[in-house]
Amino acid sequence: MTTQTLSEILANYAVSSNPAAVPDAVRHEVKRAFLNWVGCAIGGSPVDPMSQCIAVAKQLGSSGNSSVIGRCEKFDAARVAFLNSLSSSLYAYDDTHLKSIAHPTGPIGAACLAIAECTPAISGPTFLHALTMGLEVECRLGAYLMEPPAQCSVGWTMTGLVGGLGVAAALARLLPLSEKELVSAIGIAATRSSGLRGAGVGYMTRDFPMGYSGLIGVESALMAKAGVVSSPRALDKTTGLGGMVSQNANEAAALSDLGTRYELMNNAYKPYPAGIVGHSIIEVCIALASANDLDPKQIEKVEMKVNGDCIRIMGLADPIDMYGAQVSAKHWTAVSLIRRRAGIAEASTSAANDPQVRELRTKVHLIETQGIGRDGAVAVVHLKNGSILTEQVEHCIGSVDRPMSDAELETKFRTQAAGIVDDATTQRLIHFCWNFDSAVDVGDSYRRAAGA
Repeated sequence: MTTQTLSEILANYAVSSNPAAVPDAVRHEVKRAFLNWVGCAIGGSPVDPMSQCIAVAKQLGSSGNSSVIGRCEKFDAARVAFLNSLSSSLYAYDDTHLKSIAHPTGPIGAACLAIAECTPAISGPTFLHALTMGLEVECRLGAYLMEPPAQCSVGWTMTGLVGGLGVAAALARLLPLSEKELVSAIGIAATRSSGLRGAGVGYMTRDFPMGYSGLIGVESALMAKAGVVSSPRALDKTTGLGGMVSQNANEAAALSDLGTRYELMNNAYKPYPAGIVGHSIIEVCIALASANDLDPKQIEKVEMKVNGDCIRIMGLADPIDMYGAQVSAKHWTAVSLIRRRAGIAEASTSAANDPQVRELRTKVHLIETQGIGRDGAVAVVHLKNGSILTEQVEHCIGSVDRPMSDAELETKFRTQAAGIVDDATTQRLIHFCWNFDSAVDVGDSYRRAAGA
């Protein structure tokens, strides 16, 4: 008797899953994820390094029918999957699977839409189920590598490890792929799983693993479709991905209740343009400063008690630009206490170099505290007059326990789209995101909504 590998089990699930068996709540959550992603991709479309990456695509002669969201350029599907996944994360506004800190919809949404634009008559129901399978597989594989007893260094960018695998699962429904072809696509993608956090934090390359996971997933699926065969043991706990980047990889997290419990429901959407593990910091600082009408000049020191992953992921002490500010817990502590808000302006290069913000950052002490989750924080502010102010949150807004509403996601979309696309286009795109499942041809419906 032959035991199926993890790749084979997940491939069988993704290829044979019945769309009619997916609960309405899960389908709606997938639409929420897609709406959030499109808005983030528009918002990041004019931000460096998009212009540089587009210049390179032109230099290499890339051409095709897939659109760069928020811009006029068109390239081949793999290149556009890279660009639209990259742009969606440049303001750190992208969704996050809290168990793994993967950002699942960026590569999957980018790849699926790019393929839909260059493949005639991909229907709305097919597109919705492709997104569902991709998100579910990516989130489960993130949990496989990260959920205790599994241990995976936060030095890896989780999306870089599992994003391409999720894309392969999604595209199995669009191209389509057979079960054996998807096993090979997973193996091909796994050979390129990577993403070093330390190589990008504070630099333009921080979000490249997001972009590459989209590109890798598209290429892997197309290579498998063309007949390239890869190992069914690419995800295994010995010499596969599970053994190479994780200790005690958690197969139960990957496989338990497969098809009846949806891990993608543990995906979260950000109200602030910051690393997700820093959102609780922002919330407590704004609340504390507002409730006490705090004068930042009177602050002696700030003790910020957080989950250890906040320090490991957002420990950059003195960022000098937007790429560092977005993922610096000390920056968000200081700027939130001073400005009492946390938008794109507060994560800008200008804010990172604001003398008042830089001075207050030096007074911030991050304290790893047992019992505080990734979505919690306790702020203790010591004033020069000896007074002590405190504020805490167990589950911040934007977490799974306190999710953003549909209306809040639409407002976030409009905020990011402002000044990039006109109001009429914004409204058409929002309508498309909520209703693409009724489209006869998703690619055509998107082009009409975007005016592309």
